Amino acid sequence: MRRILLIAALAAVAVAAIAASASAQRVTTITALSIPRSQHRSGHSQIQRGVLVDPTDRDDHLGRFHAKFTPQGRRGLRIRAVAVFGGHGSLKVKGTVGRGDNRISVIGGTRAFNGAAGKLKIHTLKHGRALLTFVFVQ
Repeated sequence: MRRILLIAALAAVAVAAIAASASAQRVTTITALSIPRSQHRSGHSQIQRGVLVDPTDRDDHLGRFHAKFTPQGRRGLRIRAVAVFGGHGSLKVKGTVGRGDNRISVIGGTRAFNGAAGKLKIHTLKHGRALLTFVFVQ
């Protein structure tokens, strides 16, 4: 009987430890203003490179980005991009935006952002600029 109680107690502690570690995910939010610096066409797609700056202080350089935009007919615009945050790592995003839908998936990251998963919210502005809000967990 004591063995059964001991095993049950150990199992309860193990389940509690696993649940506590699973809830220890960090939610990170990064807001950046994308400013395109160069672009060219590759077949039907458009390739764009640029810098990411702090929206409140445009002299504060956060990183750079490289994006590929491919029209998908009525479905919208397919986007595949990598945002590199100097010295911290990078975030990879992929998805299709259409009418009224301005979110695509964060599908991975490197270094400090290793294992990132979440969403990128895009708010387009004038002159090809966009306000980007990365919201992801690790």
